[in-house]
Amino acid sequence: MPVDDVLLECEMHMEKAIERNRRGRTESSSPVTVVIAIGFVDLVGFTPLSQQMPVDELGAVVDDFEGVAHDTVASRGGQVVKLIGDEVMFVAVDATSASEIALELVERFGEEGRVTPRGGLALGEVLTRGGDYYGPVVNLASRIAELAVPNEILVTDAVRTRSERAVAALQFDPAGRRMLKGFDEPVELFALRRV
Repeated sequence: MPVDDVLLECEMHMEKAIERNRRGRTESSSPVTVVIAIGFVDLVGFTPLSQQMPVDELGAVVDDFEGVAHDTVASRGGQVVKLIGDEVMFVAVDATSASEIALELVERFGEEGRVTPRGGLALGEVLTRGGDYYGPVVNLASRIAELAVPNEILVTDAVRTRSERAVAALQFDPAGRRMLKGFDEPVELFALRRV
């Protein structure tokens, strides 16, 4: 890719990050926090699969995973925060975008059938520092993703409520109240799917 195209792409990503930050601060209670949707999608079965592959083939799978994650998240206005092995953490300013990102990631990662994706989404106020996000909402999204069964995306009531207000073509099926590690009260969850 020519240097000018790379610079233009970097500038575009920076502008999107600034806009995301600006929009996320409209509801925040502090200059160091944002109200944002946090998502995690991971690949169930990746560890045993990776142990059976030659290193070069594993490298190609990881490259594909990272490429799909970045392309999908960016195409929906979100941002990949980090890749943690076979898991992607992303943010989006609104719950509908986060839901669409999670659905597309699960669909795309599951296409080959060698691994089974699952995910979790939460929305709320988080501390932002150095391009990363911290706080109970981040922990909640991570715990929810761990709870999801393969091909399932679990979301909090805040994600469901905000997405339904946006009149998106999304369905939220009750998934019960669950006790999560590190949380004192049960959390009401919903299974996300397309209408």
